[in-house]
Amino acid sequence: MKLNTSSGFLKSEAAFALVSAVMLFTFLAIYRSFGIDAQLSASGHGLFIRSLTYATCFGFTLYLCALIIGNRQIWLLRMSQFILSLIITFLLLNFFWLGQDWQWSSFGSLAGDLVLFWVFPLLYNLALRRFSERSITVGLKADVEQAELRLSDDTGRKELILKADELLFATAEGNYLDIHFWRNGQAEKLLLRQSLKNLEAQYPNHLIRIHRKHLVALNSISEVFWHSRDAKVRLKDGRELKLGSTYQAQLKDRWSRV
Repeated sequence: MKLNTSSGFLKSEAAFALVSAVMLFTFLAIYRSFGIDAQLSASGHGLFIRSLTYATCFGFTLYLCALIIGNRQIWLLRMSQFILSLIITFLLLNFFWLGQDWQWSSFGSLAGDLVLFWVFPLLYNLALRRFSERSITVGLKADVEQAELRLSDDTGRKELILKADELLFATAEGNYLDIHFWRNGQAEKLLLRQSLKNLEAQYPNHLIRIHRKHLVALNSISEVFWHSRDAKVRLKDGRELKLGSTYQAQLKDRWSRV
């Protein structure tokens, strides 16, 4: 599956820092948020230069934190970005402002304003990640539907070749599997000496375990009934299979992304 490089950049930390910086510049220069004064500051800088400086330093701070911490623990990254950007912004305000104000009350007021501002870049980032996940899932689903599956028995003497959208499910029968599939407009079945565990490991993107005896092709599921005691999966051919409680969480997660 090929991912679009532009969408890859848009969900990166570099894009998050850039968009956040542009948002901050817009807030300061156009809307004059945080009580920023349009007059020249004590340092002799106008509104545009101050806004550009704040935004540049803010974006650089976010990106620097991402390079150092990484995004493996996103909550730690965002917290570090917020604290460091708050400190740097406070220092810049006191350097550029019409008078220095090093009071804790001023620091707390700025922190409150920055929390409100952070809502916007965080919402942007969250929406973009959700969209990206959805796009990846759609791409993965397309790959799943176009793939060719080769199902063979333990000896390798018997092999069933199917398109991914032809496979329905497999049911364990002792040391054998009943492979149920759809071909030429009708349901068919083939018995193979194989285990559910091995088959699942062979095609983890296509198949999912829903019961200790059933392995189902993801794209063959048409509906899921999430009852506590009578949970079941309905396939595209109308058949229904029992959904074990042990496998519900995994199916819920995979099913929500399809």
